Amino acid sequence: MIEQDQANSKCGFVTIIGAPNAGKSTLTNLLVGTKVTIVSPKVQTTRSTIRAIMVEDNAQLIFCDTPGIFKAEKTLEKAIVASALEQLSNAGEVLLLIDVTKKNSKANQLIFEILANRSKKILLALNKIDLIAKNDLLPMIAKYEAMGIFSEIFLLSALKDEGVVELKQSLIKRAPVSPFLYPEDQAADIPSKFLAAEITREKLFLELREELPYNLSVETESWQVQPNGSIKIDQVIYVMRHGQKKILIGKKGESLKKIGSASRVELAEIFATKIHLYLHVKVKENWTEDKHMYAHMHLNFPKN
Repeated sequence: MIEQDQANSKCGFVTIIGAPNAGKSTLTNLLVGTKVTIVSPKVQTTRSTIRAIMVEDNAQLIFCDTPGIFKAEKTLEKAIVASALEQLSNAGEVLLLIDVTKKNSKANQLIFEILANRSKKILLALNKIDLIAKNDLLPMIAKYEAMGIFSEIFLLSALKDEGVVELKQSLIKRAPVSPFLYPEDQAADIPSKFLAAEITREKLFLELREELPYNLSVETESWQVQPNGSIKIDQVIYVMRHGQKKILIGKKGESLKKIGSASRVELAEIFATKIHLYLHVKVKENWTEDKHMYAHMHLNFPKN
């Protein structure tokens, strides 16, 4: 590892915000160069802010991948949106990511209203440009420029890794002169127990898709490093109804076995050791109204 030049190094924070499913987590993983935040087709997959760390040459960027911002009505939704909005008060750059295929999005309108009250302009990245006609881009850019709240606009296709290098270079230029805040080989500021729970939650969404409701939760109850270096992990999957538990477990336990296997494989890659993963499914009716359930999700229970 090359020793960092403290005198000439740069380090800055970049908060990535946007509507649900705009591609924030996909972009974050691309910018960092490794998977640090989970991705699934379900809206509001990201529930709490994840700090991902990128080092390139003599610059370190800390990306805050936030949950999607939308009009929250339920308790869990309010906690998720509050986690995202809290990041707007932090120092550093703010990057708004917009899915250009979703025109007149109510969530985007809400975000524009929030940003209108900020004194400092932010960055805008238009994502999924490969999915719309090129003729539609210029009027779209002109519309956002006319808002007067963006200092620079980037064109991206995060899924195809297009435009990401240019965005990264601009963010590095904007970063202030500063020593690194994290070790050069650290990719994320995430507790291992939380990351393990997130990986299993991703596998649940990917395996069961529309069969399982959004409001499930995964908690890592125990984490034990064995004498041989392997890790024994016990996780609880909370659902609200017995019917949901039946779907999750599947016939003869096949669904749960498949989910556990997929999670185990990825966790073994992340932690570079053998993983012994044990999944337990519990029914906890209306768990989203229990404030004690929010701590393991790294969320604050909403006050109202």
